[in-house]
Amino acid sequence: MPTSFKVFSLGQLPIWDPQEGNTTLQQSAVTNSLGTYGSSEAPLFRDIKNFDPAGNGFGGGSATSYDIDNNSSNDQFSIDGGPTQTFDAIMVFNAVITYKDGTTATITANVMQDVNGNSYWVPETIENADQEAINAQAIRSLELVSPIYANNNAGQGYNMAADRADSDPLCFTRGTCIACPSGPRMIEHIAEGDQVMTMDHGIQTVRWIGRRTYAAVGRLAPIKIKAGTLNAIVDIEVSPQHRILLQGPEAELLFGTSEVLVPAKHLVNDDTITVRRGGEVEYIHLLFDHHEIIWADGVAAETLFLGETGKRALDAEQLKELHTIFPELSDLKASTMKTARLVVKGYETAALIAANSDNQTSAPIAQAI
Repeated sequence: MPTSFKVFSLGQLPIWDPQEGNTTLQQSAVTNSLGTYGSSEAPLFRDIKNFDPAGNGFGGGSATSYDIDNNSSNDQFSIDGGPTQTFDAIMVFNAVITYKDGTTATITANVMQDVNGNSYWVPETIENADQEAINAQAIRSLELVSPIYANNNAGQGYNMAADRADSDPLCFTRGTCIACPSGPRMIEHIAEGDQVMTMDHGIQTVRWIGRRTYAAVGRLAPIKIKAGTLNAIVDIEVSPQHRILLQGPEAELLFGTSEVLVPAKHLVNDDTITVRRGGEVEYIHLLFDHHEIIWADGVAAETLFLGETGKRALDAEQLKELHTIFPELSDLKASTMKTARLVVKGYETAALIAANSDNQTSAPIAQAI
């Protein structure tokens, strides 16, 4: 198991160990830390950090742990490669996870803090049921319900094992929420036959769903759209060829229509829209009777279009299944499906962005509706 792992930042809590050099925590400070961390407006999946040994590292006292209360040594770490922080204590809590879709899971959570009270929810030491809950879905919040002291001895803390489970909390791609009649639903929870809100045809039924997982490298690395960009309410990821709906007077001037579809890869600006490389990504395709515009965490984006690009996004088994459900589409080139909006090419997108830059009084072309 790794000594570098992902953690959730919970902010600055009351300092559990104001007196160094022992293994005892201040119970009132622990009790005052109970409560809920994260919310719909500020979900925890947006506060995932990288934890690494730094400075003295661990093992100054116990060879495999960060020592509680600095009773043996000042063990140290860093968050996201930042300044060295000194470990102070870790506590276990009865806790409740609330996922992005509103469902919950009851777990025991391990929360550690440095000497200044900066606190982080860390992974489990083994791949157990609690770790499965951490990795199950995008997490909105964590409620710390009650403390669990070491050996049932009130005030007794723990050392923090340095090797921990390889945590990979889900977010954005699989956690993307799609606008549905009953409210937002995570895309991985949508099934064939479910209904989704569309821009052009109101409530429509999902006819087919496809999934493929890739290494997030090269031309398959996802495009990350930062919260606040294109109306995104959280950071989201889409495939490079996934087309986003843009609108503005410049589009009307250049193309004779105020709304156009642009592949996400042509919107990359290395600031608010970037390429995320490394790890894996699961792309999920939704097919309707028509090519539709739907809302994904606030961003207006297309559904699967059965053209050549759409065909290449599916593997042989998915194509076979699709042909079974839609025998009239056995030859995808013969499909009568039409794009929901005019599709803009790369060089046309560049002209569109340039036109917007030259006309600062106009509404920004990179505005989703």
